[in-house]
Amino acid sequence: MRPVVVSVLAIAGLVASTSRAEDDALTWSSRVGGPLASPSPSDGPTSPFYAACGERVAVLEGVARRLLGEESAPRPSAARLARRVQAAGVPQPAPRAWAFAGPAAAALPRFEAWLGTARGARRCGVAHGLSRDGVTRFAAIGVDALADLEPLPRRARVGAWLALDARLLVEATDAAVVLLAPDGQPRRVLADRTGDRVRSRFAVDQPGEWAVQVVATLPGGPEPVAEARLFVGVEPQAAPPEDPPLGLPDDQVLVARLDVARRAQGLPTLRRSRDLDAVAARHAARMAATNTLAHDVGEGAPTERVRASGVSAAVVGENVARAGDAEAAHRALWESPSHRGNMLSRRFGRLGIGVVHDARGVWVTQLFAD
Repeated sequence: MRPVVVSVLAIAGLVASTSRAEDDALTWSSRVGGPLASPSPSDGPTSPFYAACGERVAVLEGVARRLLGEESAPRPSAARLARRVQAAGVPQPAPRAWAFAGPAAAALPRFEAWLGTARGARRCGVAHGLSRDGVTRFAAIGVDALADLEPLPRRARVGAWLALDARLLVEATDAAVVLLAPDGQPRRVLADRTGDRVRSRFAVDQPGEWAVQVVATLPGGPEPVAEARLFVGVEPQAAPPEDPPLGLPDDQVLVARLDVARRAQGLPTLRRSRDLDAVAARHAARMAATNTLAHDVGEGAPTERVRASGVSAAVVGENVARAGDAEAAHRALWESPSHRGNMLSRRFGRLGIGVVHDARGVWVTQLFAD
């Protein structure tokens, strides 16, 4: 990949719940990836929804049914929703959730608007039922499949070698494989790309939960396109607890969480830069205005934008996210191996933060420089 370290994560359409306690016990699939698409129903309440979506993924229906059963509770946070989808064996990151109460004739246009423009192969799981007061309810989980994984085992013994085989479903100029070991430090491993295939072989040498991520360089910049959570020498656990809210302004939440994470790894904290703040805020506003989550939304890649602002930097990195709030954005970025790599990099000494609010939550830019 290019020398500039950049990462991107899309967290769309979710309202975070960072302080409520919930029973989020999960049943983990025996593998991640593999053929997941199922024939869509030819009739019935969900048939027109699948016709609008594209591919049906039956295991996502189970996640959608769980959402139906939580009608009186707030939506799950981005991190918890991603955890549920990962447990189901779906390797696509950044799932989206939708729910509606009312007749199907009114629900379908709302659903189609929520789908938006597809990237790669669009896949959904749709569920329907009745609320406690007898109102028809629909729920859906959707993913944009930018890559597929050949099946990876969910469990492995310590010291085992695993083979990753991913197929890109979109055009990409480069691809990499990043691991997040239980010790918290991301590792980039050797990967071979031939045509639309990305292959890698790696050892899992520590007990605990591992994240394996394929990152592809797309027109808007590098982006995670497939991810697997594996359990090595331990049994799978339910969703990790979320950090309690700090009660600070959004930018300070992101800085505080990052400071704690770096100190825990024995790294110095980053110096906040007003100049980088301005560049980051402009990019966050630009993403919100264009409804586009990317590193380049018409004003250049991160390095180009930093240098155009008059800031001197030899190395630039960027994380971008959209989430319900700043806490959810931090959690989603932190749990992503490629994003954590930027957050814990020793190459950076300065930090800029940009946060912009809209009706869906926050658009976040973290800008790193040496």
